[in-house]
Amino acid sequence: MATSDIIESLFGKYKHFSSRCPLKQIGQMILSISLCTMNLATSVVKQALENISYIDLKDWSSQVFGQSMLSKRKIVFSTSNDDTEFA
Repeated sequence: MATSDIIESLFGKYKHFSSRCPLKQIGQMILSISLCTMNLATSVVKQALENISYIDLKDWSSQVFGQSMLSKRKIVFSTSNDDTEFA
């Protein structure tokens, strides 16, 4: 019998992990779901850190996920309203 227990467990872990993030966007956080399905050995993490640069990761992330919600909010709330007069 097929059940949805595995999927429910994965999304439960995702919800628990994402509850610590101030902005609830699924974009980059979706990658955390795959981490719940594997055993990360020290050698795998070491190899990844040695072979992938931060710049490459940042470029890939920008291409895949686009502009983050936080950066969009900063742009919107940092614009000055020159047309507003104070009483």
